[in-house]
Amino acid sequence: MNPADLDQIIGFERSEPAARNGFNEPQSGWRRLFTTYAKREDVRDAEKVAAGSQLGALVARFVVRSTPKTRDLTSEDRLITSPVWNEAGELQTGQAWNIKGRKRARLGRHEALELTAVRVHET
Repeated sequence: MNPADLDQIIGFERSEPAARNGFNEPQSGWRRLFTTYAKREDVRDAEKVAAGSQLGALVARFVVRSTPKTRDLTSEDRLITSPVWNEAGELQTGQAWNIKGRKRARLGRHEALELTAVRVHET
């Protein structure tokens, strides 16, 4: 794989408490972190079965360059494909994915990270 394979723009958001509801319970919001280029590869059903995952869930691997920002990502953050934020930093369009795992990878001569993510089904 080489850097030219990074053909999608993705963004990342971090959960943070935004306010409290009528029962004084904290309500979380999402704060924009950054955008970068990535390569997406959907996980096949055979791999999902071997890993014990649900077949109905959409799982994909996203390869990004290894930078201080991407190395700081955790499973508490989420990945957004085709992101568009407004001036206030609120997500307008894009598909949210929960980050389930990450590992080191190679991108030609460069260090990279492979993020495994599951598509969030908004209700």
